[in-house]
Amino acid sequence: MVTISIVTAVCFSIISCDQITSDNSNDNDNVTNLIALLAIQQANTPTPLTSLTYGSSAYLYYRNNAITTNTPTVIGTIQSCASTPNLPAGLVINNSTCALTGTPTTVQGSTSYTVTATNSLSNKSTSLAIRVKNFTLVSALCGDGEIDTFFGETCDDGNTTNSDGCSNTCRIE
Repeated sequence: MVTISIVTAVCFSIISCDQITSDNSNDNDNVTNLIALLAIQQANTPTPLTSLTYGSSAYLYYRNNAITTNTPTVIGTIQSCASTPNLPAGLVINNSTCALTGTPTTVQGSTSYTVTATNSLSNKSTSLAIRVKNFTLVSALCGDGEIDTFFGETCDDGNTTNSDGCSNTCRIE
């Protein structure tokens, strides 16, 4: 038989258990309540963050053009997410998924950002380079060394030579 004092001691060492400490409750109810409260605590406990990765480490966006949502692959539970320094004007980071969204409003050269996902057990960071250019129809130049997904480039190795893994139209061969 479990006594109230043992259940109360175990309970207070784990979580607040006001529901099971009354003197006139029977022991079976106390044990049942303790098990239920422990299950709730376990369900609310995050898993440690072990991985945070985006599809690339460098992104080219265009001023006043909405970006495609950029959602990372994450292993672990995110409780908050932040970027250092702050993302370019117009872009936001989702606090619970670390997804990047929005419309950049200011031109800027390539800038390094550290995105950090955090929970009560751990944190995980990754670096991204983001460049924001003015949009023009000649913005995408195959061979300029920048992968421009807006214009359909899947690679850009800095030249327009075929048969080197990246075609002269900046498509993976």
